Amino acid sequence: SRLTGQLRQLNRESSRLARGEDATPIKVVNARDEIGELTTTFNQMAASISSQKMQLVSSNDELQSQQEELVAQQEELQMQQEELEEALDTTLRNETHLRYRNELTETLASRETLTAYPAIIEKLITITDAELGAIVFLDDDRYTDIVSYGMTPDQQHQLLHSSISLLERARMHKHAVRSTKQVTSDHPLPYPYSMYETVVPVMDPSTNTMIASIYLVRYRDQFNEEQTEEIWSFSRQLALSLLRMRVFDEIEREREKTSKLLHSIREAVIYIEDDKIFANKPLLALFHHPSHDQFNEGLMTLDVKIEELAVQVDQHDAFLEYMSRVCRHDIPTEGLSLSLNKEERFVQVYAEGIQYGGRFRGTMLVLRDVTIETGIDRMKS
Repeated sequence: SRLTGQLRQLNRESSRLARGEDATPIKVVNARDEIGELTTTFNQMAASISSQKMQLVSSNDELQSQQEELVAQQEELQMQQEELEEALDTTLRNETHLRYRNELTETLASRETLTAYPAIIEKLITITDAELGAIVFLDDDRYTDIVSYGMTPDQQHQLLHSSISLLERARMHKHAVRSTKQVTSDHPLPYPYSMYETVVPVMDPSTNTMIASIYLVRYRDQFNEEQTEEIWSFSRQLALSLLRMRVFDEIEREREKTSKLLHSIREAVIYIEDDKIFANKPLLALFHHPSHDQFNEGLMTLDVKIEELAVQVDQHDAFLEYMSRVCRHDIPTEGLSLSLNKEERFVQVYAEGIQYGGRFRGTMLVLRDVTIETGIDRMKS
């Protein structure tokens, strides 16, 4: 009975081990017989299995904790990646925005004619996320020209000729104005958004009058204060560009007037300013200059040196000394009589310094052809 009881207990505890349960230690009745040795060995084996099971459970818990930590780290990395992607996207947008700003600033600073303004309004639309827009030019309270991007002829006509146009409101109030309109059903856009307009005047700071205006339209949302202030900044640069263009136009008109006055003089004239030599048509003819055949009625710079002109002067050294004094701004008060090409022509040279704006500007040389007078004097002699 004792032996069979221990065997049944061994069988029962073995079954529990087989099912993955913890075995209860079996009491050893007689450690010296075979059943006692088997029971001792079984108890040791059960204890070892239980210890290993506890180690495995502990390892599994640790691995589970590590896995959860890895999942948390992965989620954090995913969030950081999304933040980096968003930051990169923002940086790229800012770089593009800054590049367009720089291009716009360079365009406003370098161009002097209306050919630059289509690029200017296009960049303004890109910077402000607008849909369409225009630059409208004003002269003596009259709209003279419009440079648009994305606008139809009907939209341009309505903008220029409407009595309640935003342009007129901006001109009267001399500050930025806004308007919101509901997009009509026949509008080509596929969404029923409103039409948000803004006009920023371009002011002449010297007279506080509007010389142009910037017109922009968006269909998603209104222009915010930051964007409006940015457009104001560009309007001030545009004002400087327009005023500079007017100055260049005025200089060009003065240049053309000076050119016509210079070429209307029958005497040969040389005007020396710094290292530039300007001449009129009679001088080109007097010196048989090659540029005479390509003369185009414009104020032109002779592509020659004084030394090259002196080659045709019989009094070579005297002419060079006279021109040296002129270039040193030591204007001779006396004239100089010369002959050209072995007395083919006789000329009388006079020099006069030109000063305006409180400083020396250049020297005007008049070469009067006295060949006929010299011939008559020789006949008399």
